[in-house]
Amino acid sequence: MNFKRIVSVTLFAFVLAFSAFAQNLPVVPSSTVLQYTSDFTAITYVDANGEIVIVSYLQGQPFSDLVTIRSAQLTAAAENNVAVNTYKTALANLQFNLDVGRSDGTTAPTKPLKKIVSNTGVVTYAPFVPALPDLVVPVTIPSGSIRGVAPTPDPQVQQSAQLTVIMNQLSAIMAALKAKGLM
Repeated sequence: MNFKRIVSVTLFAFVLAFSAFAQNLPVVPSSTVLQYTSDFTAITYVDANGEIVIVSYLQGQPFSDLVTIRSAQLTAAAENNVAVNTYKTALANLQFNLDVGRSDGTTAPTKPLKKIVSNTGVVTYAPFVPALPDLVVPVTIPSGSIRGVAPTPDPQVQQSAQLTVIMNQLSAIMAALKAKGLM
């Protein structure tokens, strides 16, 4: 593999990461997605051994298979974005209703799983990383109470309790000394 191809693959990964960052989309590492070369005559990927593999269009069916797999990978990424946005919207609507006190007994939507298409075309599902947010059920405050104000203890009651503990300890010590004949 020559230096020009290494630079083009690295540059493409940077452009992909920057465009995803600018659009606030999850970044798909270039090592997990099949990529076209800069002249679009071959597809590159990293195999299980960490080697960069290049398949040219001149190889016929293997190239066609990789184009199909790449299309499935891009479709899966788009489906993942739709699933995350749908989940977050449903969760935000439910959270708003709970926050304002409107609860109709509905439960939080189920978290979608991320669809992953490997470089060999195998489809698997896994939880999103970082994890998707959860529903936060607000704490209900009983009517008639003031929110955020805790009852303050009476300082005289606290001092009296402390003195009682000290007196009990002193009387136990004195009883032990009397029992040993030291007092």
